[in-house]
Amino acid sequence: MIENWNDKTLYIKGLSITRLVIALIALTTFVLGLLGIVNIRVANNIAIPLLGVILVINGMESYKLKKVLAIFNFAVALFIFGVGLSILFKSF
Repeated sequence: MIENWNDKTLYIKGLSITRLVIALIALTTFVLGLLGIVNIRVANNIAIPLLGVILVINGMESYKLKKVLAIFNFAVALFIFGVGLSILFKSF
């Protein structure tokens, strides 16, 4: 199903733009870590929680239409936050 941008509500447009910006930040952080410009542990500590935020935003967007998908997004985001915290605490 392809939706027209003009048919979306302002709330959904804001969530979509926020998700796009966070995805670009996460991708840039991963690339900087892989190139060795930023320490890879620091890059992972920044980018992994951002992936969880992207999933939470995706769940918020799809909650009204596809509740099962949204709940799955929230569960995976919770798992990603847990993995990110374990990586963060193991790095100290």
